[in-house]
Amino acid sequence: MTIGWAFFSWYNVVVFPVTEAPRFARGFTASICLIVVYISLFLTGYLLWQRDIRKGLYKHAIEEEENEEILNEKIEQARVDSTPLEKK
Repeated sequence: MTIGWAFFSWYNVVVFPVTEAPRFARGFTASICLIVVYISLFLTGYLLWQRDIRKGLYKHAIEEEENEEILNEKIEQARVDSTPLEKK
């Protein structure tokens, strides 16, 4: 069970009780606050990620990944070349 599943399985029951229908003042307020928090967390993460890219912190990881892809292609090509042909 993940924390998100546990949180959102009870969120609707607690924040939007049937007794407050159809005007869920507490529920709408909580939803708006959570949306603002989620958007601000997303934007903060995005800005920090862009800052790290500008600083060049991912260059080494990108080069490693490219080298690994080239190595995998060479290994696959060697494997294909070394397989014996079927006898007819």
